[in-house]
Amino acid sequence: MLLLAGCASRTDNGEPAFLRSPEYRQYQSADQCFQRCATGFDQCQATPHDLPTCTSQATSGKHDRCDQISDPAKRNNCLAQALDCSVRGPVDTCSERRAQCLQGCGN
Repeated sequence: MLLLAGCASRTDNGEPAFLRSPEYRQYQSADQCFQRCATGFDQCQATPHDLPTCTSQATSGKHDRCDQISDPAKRNNCLAQALDCSVRGPVDTCSERRAQCLQGCGN
């Protein structure tokens, strides 16, 4: 009975007392963060033309610069980065951004 009485207690303005608890506020803050990350992901997916692309790298001669690197390991690394960029889609970039956003929600 005491437990029920605690859940039913109200603040001066009539709202349930648990809404003022630090635990509820922390939950509410985390939920808002998750929603913000989800909205950001949806917006990212909806506007893929706003994402950085490899076009800017290609026009700046990134691939040509890779061919000019004499160290085979560094040249291969450069070419691998250029290839990775060319096969990445918006979902990859948007997913990475969402993951970074979500990491901040737990703090």
